[in-house]
Amino acid sequence: MSLTQLTQIGGLGGNEFGTFTLPEGARISAVRLATGDYVDAIQFVYTLPDGTQGESPRFGGETGELVTIELAADEIITGFSGRADWYIDALGIVTNKRTTDLIGGAGGNAFEVTIPTGETFAGIYGRADWYLDALGVVSRVPTAAPAKPKAKKAKAAKPAKVTKAKADDLKKIEGIGPKIAGLLTEAGIDTFAKLAVAEQSTLRGILDAAGSRYRIADSTTWPEQAALAATGDMKALKALQAELKGGKRK
Repeated sequence: MSLTQLTQIGGLGGNEFGTFTLPEGARISAVRLATGDYVDAIQFVYTLPDGTQGESPRFGGETGELVTIELAADEIITGFSGRADWYIDALGIVTNKRTTDLIGGAGGNAFEVTIPTGETFAGIYGRADWYLDALGVVSRVPTAAPAKPKAKKAKAAKPAKVTKAKADDLKKIEGIGPKIAGLLTEAGIDTFAKLAVAEQSTLRGILDAAGSRYRIADSTTWPEQAALAATGDMKALKALQAELKGGKRK
């Protein structure tokens, strides 16, 4: 996370006390101000993520009346307001829920420090001796969380390709012409292999259902011929067909 020092308010006296930075993940639970005619000192109480508490050093002198500003668990510092000249005369806390009254003396010129949008209060820097001479605010820019790798979308499995058996030319069977070949194909018998195992009752039913003109067709040898054609034994098929006439044995 990167830190930014915002404009320092106040005088040039005192000793530089460097930068106090909150531990990462800590939140401010209270701000202690010691005040009189000026802001004598400032101190922060913070709570760590595990619930334990810590304190910053006391920045400033040892005198002044102590005032503690408690912050709710969901309350965060978004800036400071006050008055300042040679010293920080008075100081108030600005949060996401409220702006406190100014605590301290009546002198100095009004000021306001606002933490930029998207950044958070991270600590202070400045100058101090008997009093809090100058105050600067440190903001933190949260580091962007690493982008989660996008889960690769599983590709939908392609449906298995169904290969349809190629229809055979049933007209090669003695006794089957174009019309009957069409009837058989419509009935689902479109290959030699299917015709080879077809029951005579099935073939007869197809022919009878097509009308009286097909009742004279004789399907007795069709499965036998088809069995030879299905195995590619065309020589044996020709020999068998030489013994047939219109599909019937002579």
